[in-house]
Amino acid sequence: MARQGRDEDGLACARRPPPAPSRGWGTRLRRGIIRIIVVAIGAFAVVRAGFVIAVDDLSHPETYRNDWGGPHYIGVMAIHVGPAVLVLCLTALRLHRRRNTH
Repeated sequence: MARQGRDEDGLACARRPPPAPSRGWGTRLRRGIIRIIVVAIGAFAVVRAGFVIAVDDLSHPETYRNDWGGPHYIGVMAIHVGPAVLVLCLTALRLHRRRNTH
């Protein structure tokens, strides 16, 4: 069993401390822009899924036959609604973690 600060062969090994998080205005600006882009893409996925669910009629295959994932309804729903379900699950996970850590 290796002692603290030594590897399996007994040689001393140096451990670097973790780098300090960046807190400059450039880092905050970059993170803010990335956050806005991610939120916009997620909102688009959710709105698109709602639109597909509202417009495509399960009893009329001609409304979804030529869509991506067609000609079957389950394929169309997987392609168009799947990303929205993923976005909503990741958002719920993020909110749950944020609530439990603060």
